[in-house]
Amino acid sequence: MINKLYRFFQLATQILVYIYSALLILYFILRLIFWDKFWLIALLGNFIPLILLPILLLPLVAFLIVKKRWFSILSSITCLWLIAWLHLQYFTPLPIPTKNAQPLKILSLNNSWHKTEPTTLVEVIKREKPDIVFLQEITYYHITKSFPKLKAEYPYQTSDDIKGYRAAILSRYPIEFKENLHLAGHSEVQEGAVIKINQQRIVVCNIQTI
Repeated sequence: MINKLYRFFQLATQILVYIYSALLILYFILRLIFWDKFWLIALLGNFIPLILLPILLLPLVAFLIVKKRWFSILSSITCLWLIAWLHLQYFTPLPIPTKNAQPLKILSLNNSWHKTEPTTLVEVIKREKPDIVFLQEITYYHITKSFPKLKAEYPYQTSDDIKGYRAAILSRYPIEFKENLHLAGHSEVQEGAVIKINQQRIVVCNIQTI
């Protein structure tokens, strides 16, 4: 009795699996021919993730119930294809559109305290022409002598304290927010800032790595 019930269940499962597979193949053939011009194909296209979901169970059914080697191989390949498609379709981040995007040039420069002359700093920045400048180990003389000469090109400037030896950010774009940071308890100051570029706010950090 149990064997008969199992055989009936096995046969019914095989029939359902073969019908599902045949309908799935027919759907893709019709989609290749008509695409969304045929209303029924277009309607089914809205539910394609749900329609393809049983494919994830096909390898298990093929190995345990259908027990056809060729079908087990095909169902496993199809399942892997579906997993890859679902990942690309729903879990892969969309690329940032770059059609009208302008490149952003950033210059990070460690001035090594008094080793970089204020005039040299101005020359380097004007030669490189970056959009945003991150400066570390600046002195009072850099702030008072270099920054005013760069005010026209970089109207947005930050420095935590003109009395100290700190960090600074020079920007062509508005700096909406700025704060001093002491990452990992470091004695020297790093800077965090929010810069508005083309109606988009970008968080930046000015950090000395060595």
